[in-house]
Amino acid sequence: SIGTGLYLSRIGDPFAWASDNLVDGIDKAIVWWVVATPVAQLIITIGYSVFAYRVSKPVIGRVNTTLGPPLNHEVGPADPPGQTNLNQERVIRAGSTIATVDISLSRGELVALTGPNGAGKSSTIGALAGFDGVRFATDSWNATGLGRMGGTGVIGQNPAAQILAPRVRDELAWGGDVDDAKIAQLLEQVGIAHLADRDSSALSGGELQRLAIAAALALEPALLLSDESTSMLDPAGREAVVGVLRATADAGAAVLHASHVLDDLAVADVEVSIGVAHPGVDIQATVGKPGPLVLTTRKLVVVHDHKSPWAVEALVDIDLDLREGELTLLTGSNGSGKTTLAWSLAGLIQPASGEISFRGEPLTKPTNDIGLAFQHARLQLLRNKVRSEVKAISGIDEVDPLLEAMGLDANRLGSRRIDQLSGGEQRRVLLAGLLGRDLDVVILDEPLAGLDAEGRDRLMAAVQHFLAERVAVVVVSHEPEWASDLVHQRIALDRGRVVDRRVRS
Repeated sequence: SIGTGLYLSRIGDPFAWASDNLVDGIDKAIVWWVVATPVAQLIITIGYSVFAYRVSKPVIGRVNTTLGPPLNHEVGPADPPGQTNLNQERVIRAGSTIATVDISLSRGELVALTGPNGAGKSSTIGALAGFDGVRFATDSWNATGLGRMGGTGVIGQNPAAQILAPRVRDELAWGGDVDDAKIAQLLEQVGIAHLADRDSSALSGGELQRLAIAAALALEPALLLSDESTSMLDPAGREAVVGVLRATADAGAAVLHASHVLDDLAVADVEVSIGVAHPGVDIQATVGKPGPLVLTTRKLVVVHDHKSPWAVEALVDIDLDLREGELTLLTGSNGSGKTTLAWSLAGLIQPASGEISFRGEPLTKPTNDIGLAFQHARLQLLRNKVRSEVKAISGIDEVDPLLEAMGLDANRLGSRRIDQLSGGEQRRVLLAGLLGRDLDVVILDEPLAGLDAEGRDRLMAAVQHFLAERVAVVVVSHEPEWASDLVHQRIALDRGRVVDRRVRS
């Protein structure tokens, strides 16, 4: 500023006066810095606030116009009717009938909702919850108390979209007055009591799912809606959570649980099926001989929040060899490090120590030769329509054969918006895109989650296609016996370490 003042003084009148006052003002500000500093900060803050307000006001107005009025469901009576029947009720989304359902919801009863991908299970749950954009054709259902104590609780397919608090225990206190003892009890019920003080962003997909379940239970809902809430859980976690759903119903709530898992259905009082199951796909498993090494790790160590007070070791001393045409199955409980390893192999996470080599060179960043499918497919689907998404992922123009290969009707779904698809259909769209890529390695993180029987067959066929193309395939799964005729090596993780390794001879 002093330099600016000197420059102005050389220009002459009328800038000489401004120069003298500017320099004099700076000298005084330096002497009276105790006062000048907060005053300057206040002026800057006010100016920034005015600027932000002027810029954001029209933007917020457009967002509010687009989203419409906020949902504001009042909590229903303390003792709602003991039973509600939906007879041949049509579920409407975007003006079209998605499904026709016959459901009887009674307090103290657990109802299992089944059906193939795209049958309308998630849309039915959305209509019951009162989500905007989906409804029943008649006024036979009145959604009450969404997200409020004693009202309706929803557990969605993607827990990351439900978790708001930065710390695990804080997430359970959003809905009402939940004391520390109740928080500890709920976390113990879903098997994550040891994570109470953990940063929620550091949780695995399965751990996030358990947290979302605990948060819904904290509301003590009269109606609990569960949309594939066990799909990301390991067998022990799934058994525990299904037990919690059963206990919630026995305590007097009405519980509706959508699932493809047969073990989930065994504890239900009633099973309601919607849609028509597609015929399976005949898969003849063939195993070729693995080729040269493609990707290796040596003494791999990954630390979350590395060099910070919150550092957590996620992977320790991982040695792994991936070969052309070889299927590797990664198993382990929730939080064992499977997803962290998958992301590391894709170049998305850099190790704290050790090395990752791809084709003999250090892997320091993602490459187009390595494909990764996230646990939650929606996070990777960035285009608006199905065909445009598959084109973007695959890099080719004619994508209808790829859609058909994954059991998706190109004529019916090709022009559909991504958000109009079920979770299982979204996963198939992502896999269809990867099928069209020229890859050396493909990594599929929990690809079985949310898939119906036909979807699993299509996944198996896709894996066989990759292997026939000499692609190294890594599948992360909670099902250790999946594709047993195709797997070359099984690797089990526990607390970030390899605890079991089996290689086909």
